[in-house]
Amino acid sequence: FDDAIKDYSEAIKIDPEGSLYLSERGWVKYLKEDYDAALIDFNKSLELNPNDEVYFDRSFVKAELGDFYGAIGDVSKAIELKAKSEYFAELGNLKADIGDYKRAIPDILKAIVLDPENIEFKYLLILFTHNSGKSKEAFEKLNQNLKNLLNTPYAPLFYDLRGIIKIGLNE
Repeated sequence: FDDAIKDYSEAIKIDPEGSLYLSERGWVKYLKEDYDAALIDFNKSLELNPNDEVYFDRSFVKAELGDFYGAIGDVSKAIELKAKSEYFAELGNLKADIGDYKRAIPDILKAIVLDPENIEFKYLLILFTHNSGKSKEAFEKLNQNLKNLLNTPYAPLFYDLRGIIKIGLNE
């Protein structure tokens, strides 16, 4: 990681207005788990060139620092600039991280509308539905999707989720 950071730092010295190099260096610092330093790079990158991808990337840093509301704000800003399925899914994940499953569900539904074949989004929808206290509805959604997943690598995850939901239904 350190060599990559040095290379990006050299690129920034040559082109101090190069927001791409700042965000790339920020991402490497994130991977290195140096979140405070990553946040500084993402902030500077956004000052130079506000764009959806950097807001989205910065949200991961804020979440790691425990600023879930700041992360939600960043993903929301990314969505304002460009609506992508992965942005809506991450917005739902962040809301789930703070225990707000009911508000997470509409975001996951938007992600599914934009990418209806994404199995992970369907999994999150069922999980968040269950976690929001609607286990029976989650069980029905799961059984609808399970038929299409039996021959995929995701089948064990959905069977596991079905077991969790069945336990919840019997409590």
